Amino acid sequence: MDVSFWEVEHPVKTYAVKVTDGVHTIVYTSDTSYSAKDKIVRFAKNSDLLICESSLLRKHGFPEINSHLTAFQAGIIAKEANVGKLMLTHF
Repeated sequence: MDVSFWEVEHPVKTYAVKVTDGVHTIVYTSDTSYSAKDKIVRFAKNSDLLICESSLLRKHGFPEINSHLTAFQAGIIAKEANVGKLMLTHF
């Protein structure tokens, strides 16, 4: 099992986490802003499951507000990262 971390953008030091057994990979974004999109896409590329922070509604601000993501932004990240499944969290 391999566990790796990647610092994402948030006022408090926060990390995305990747866990893989060499066959399956799960990535968790932690709290982050949309300006970290490209970092997250690279980190989550081709993972089986992306658990993505999604605490805002799109109407609350786009493309970025309060260092959190919207479900729409999480979907963009998942699509660009070519993940198998997307699970939204931090509602």
